[in-house]
Amino acid sequence: MAAMVKLKEQGKIRAIGVSNYDVEWLKKAKKVAPLVSLQPPYSAIQRKIEKEILPFCRENQIGVIVYSPLERGLLTGKVSADRLFPPGDHRAAHKYFTVENRKRVLAALEKIRPIADRHKASFAQVIINWTVHEPGITAALVGARNAEQAAHNAGALNFTLTSDERAQIRSAFDEPARVMNA
Repeated sequence: MAAMVKLKEQGKIRAIGVSNYDVEWLKKAKKVAPLVSLQPPYSAIQRKIEKEILPFCRENQIGVIVYSPLERGLLTGKVSADRLFPPGDHRAAHKYFTVENRKRVLAALEKIRPIADRHKASFAQVIINWTVHEPGITAALVGARNAEQAAHNAGALNFTLTSDERAQIRSAFDEPARVMNA
């Protein structure tokens, strides 16, 4: 952190941000450097930052730029329960991608299908929209394999979810989030 402060003072960097810090580390870093952002994982099924990290960041005006809001494609609805992953694909060994967990996610996505249909949006667009509008989230880093996916993902900001729809989305993923993160 001291080296980052020196780089900032020299004008070589504009701001200091960190990735994957918990509150304890954020407090330690903040004593040394003016933090402007944190980059943690966050999604409808991975919400552990809501308990301590998001409140701390809001209180300390630290932007939160989340990554993996679509959980490596799992929340797009395109990863079937019977999908086989090729050798070397890290998802094959990831706990979120067990057959049972994929079934849980697909069932949760079906619960929000009426919301997606109402907005003429894909599951990915609904999940991205929900994510970037969660309290304390500044932005989301959403992966794309090509220009078409990038343009599609950008369409997530072409509609507004109502507070009821946002609550329905959260509720649909409460049980999968609880089970998958136990």
